[in-house]
Amino acid sequence: MKTASIYLFLAAMLLSSCKDLKETFIPCPNVERVEPDLAPGGETIVLTGSGFGFSDPSFYNVKIGGEAVPANNIISIEDGDSNDLMEILIPDGHPSGPVTVVFVAEKGFGDDCMVDMTSDPPFFFYKPSVAETPIEKIGSGVPGYAQGAGTDAQFEYPTGIAVDNAGNVYVADGGNHVIRIIRTDTKPFETNILAGIPDSVGWDNDDRGAEYTTFNTPADLAIDHSTKTLYATDRANCCVRAVYLENDFSFPAAGVSSFSGQQPPICDEMLPGPSVDGIDARYLEPEGIAVGEAEGKVYVADSGDKAIKEVERDPPFKTAVLLDELLHSTEFSDPRGVAVNSIGELYMTNFKFPGGGIWKINGMGKPELIPVEDSEAFMVPSDLAFYDDSTLFVADFNKRAVWLFNIAKKKLDVLPLPGVELIGPKGIAYDKKHRRLCIADTDGSAIYLVDIR
Repeated sequence: MKTASIYLFLAAMLLSSCKDLKETFIPCPNVERVEPDLAPGGETIVLTGSGFGFSDPSFYNVKIGGEAVPANNIISIEDGDSNDLMEILIPDGHPSGPVTVVFVAEKGFGDDCMVDMTSDPPFFFYKPSVAETPIEKIGSGVPGYAQGAGTDAQFEYPTGIAVDNAGNVYVADGGNHVIRIIRTDTKPFETNILAGIPDSVGWDNDDRGAEYTTFNTPADLAIDHSTKTLYATDRANCCVRAVYLENDFSFPAAGVSSFSGQQPPICDEMLPGPSVDGIDARYLEPEGIAVGEAEGKVYVADSGDKAIKEVERDPPFKTAVLLDELLHSTEFSDPRGVAVNSIGELYMTNFKFPGGGIWKINGMGKPELIPVEDSEAFMVPSDLAFYDDSTLFVADFNKRAVWLFNIAKKKLDVLPLPGVELIGPKGIAYDKKHRRLCIADTDGSAIYLVDIR
């Protein structure tokens, strides 16, 4: 009995020693760098670091931007003398973000190795690309007005574009003075009228419904998904209108009302100072518009006033000039596009040739030009939309192209659009849920819907 007890004691000591050795001599994974740090889905990257001592991918939990990479996307693991290497196939649509590697809990390692211990993990930027599915063209390309499916529809000078969570696309059809809706739940995609009277210029919030409302050159659109409200800059009426969408996003809209701007329209500058009620706000040429849902604010790029205006979403729709500096700037002369990222940062386009560019409001609340690798790359940026917080889609009117702009790396790339020849794009929106880029080719009288991978 004494001998058996000794053997049991020795066995327990041995197991404990093995566990201690395992935790002592097998280091926790640590990622030091990523190469390349910018890549699209379907391409491989290599993580260089330490602690990749097992060749079995199931031992590791790899995350990029907080989202796990499937174990079968780990192509190879190399335990080197000085550095360990892990090759990973980037999944389509994966987010950008810090790259971390930890051990999988079920493998029995110490708790420390199941928590990222890297103090400053390297950052990977996902580069969106065009999917292999055909690009959808909506509109004949000939200026005019017609309802219909696919290219049977007609637009005239479509400038602004927005998309809801159901994938429906909204178009500010400036030349026809109406707002259109493209239903994407069935194919071919059907274009109908949402609000306004075709080729009827005016200013009227008619109580009979949206189909009796009149606009004067609507320029841009933005959706507040939380309230199912579509905001429209009514350019020649020098105001912002609110279009109320039905729960099923049917058409015509439930109604239209004034949101910010004089009634009846008065086109005038608005001086910096305390905010005023929406009914007392003034605009000269309101163009771009964006909704900061988290902030409860609507932002308007007033091209004629050289200003960005901020409107509170709730009554009485307090309106103020956000950036006094822009009124006195010789560099930022024509604000057009405006977009808000997920953390409330505001970005704007300067529709200027030469010298157009992308600006943002920095942490001090001041306008700041975002540098790019090639300062001559932008010609006339007209609108912008976030893919994620690090990457923008930018419509360039004079370049007749859409750019991919990685903000952090200051890198510009033209987004290839196979089979599409843009004539003059002014509006752009990105549908994150359905991974679809929506382009308003203003001078081409057409809308393009591009699937993104």
